[in-house]
Amino acid sequence: MIFLTPLAVYLRKHKEMKEIVKKAQSFMTFESQLEIGYISGLFATTHHQQQNKVPHWAVGSTRVRLISHYWFTQVLGHFGLLLILALLIVLFTSNTVELGHFPAILIAAVLSFGVLLFSQYLPRFMHDFLPKLETVTSTYQRELAQQEIAQLQLNIGQQKKEIERLKLAVSKSVEEAKKCREAQLSNLAVVLIYYIFAQKAGLPDLKADNQTSQLLMQLYGISPVSIRQNLELITGAGGKGKKLSGRKATETRSRFEEAFQFFENQNYAEGTQILKALEMKVFKP
Repeated sequence: MIFLTPLAVYLRKHKEMKEIVKKAQSFMTFESQLEIGYISGLFATTHHQQQNKVPHWAVGSTRVRLISHYWFTQVLGHFGLLLILALLIVLFTSNTVELGHFPAILIAAVLSFGVLLFSQYLPRFMHDFLPKLETVTSTYQRELAQQEIAQLQLNIGQQKKEIERLKLAVSKSVEEAKKCREAQLSNLAVVLIYYIFAQKAGLPDLKADNQTSQLLMQLYGISPVSIRQNLELITGAGGKGKKLSGRKATETRSRFEEAFQFFENQNYAEGTQILKALEMKVFKP
């Protein structure tokens, strides 16, 4: 067990060194820069960084940026590294390097770049890098579209839930309002009850006019048109009391029953008596 730990450390370091050498070799031969996994990762990273700077950064703009990165970073960086290595080899193998050698070195560098440009960089760009970049761009666009569709579906689902919640709330409100309307006294019954209270309080006789209708509307929140029609029925204005027959008479008696029930629940006998007298007046032959 004592010897296993150093051995494991040695093997791990040896493996790491092999990986480093392999990556360096791949970089020197200009292979790692053309791996589709590398291009895909660089594309995603660049697009994300640019979107943080420019909110509506397009996928096509990232494609153009990677093409620029290929020429001005990868190609020039690769050639620059080769040039530096060549200069180091010359410095270490040559006894004397004079200043006059540099123009020749510069010419050799330019010629070498031209050879690599037309034999390596440009062909690999056209036949390897660019097709892979197009594939990565197309895949990224498709993934973005799928994400947008998924987000849209999620939003639609949330909106549907919100609509269902609102529909349920409206349905409950309508049901509650319906129950309130069913429990609420009719407009005629309310006017009858007010008429009885006004009689007992010694208030002036009610008139079937706009002023009285507006006052009762403020009190009960009922339509002034409905109030005025009911006042005309109670007071006999316009001969309304003589025209009750059939269905109208049945409905009116039902409204009187509501008012009678109200006074009976209050044990208000005097109100019941006044209401009976009013009923006889409304339904007189």
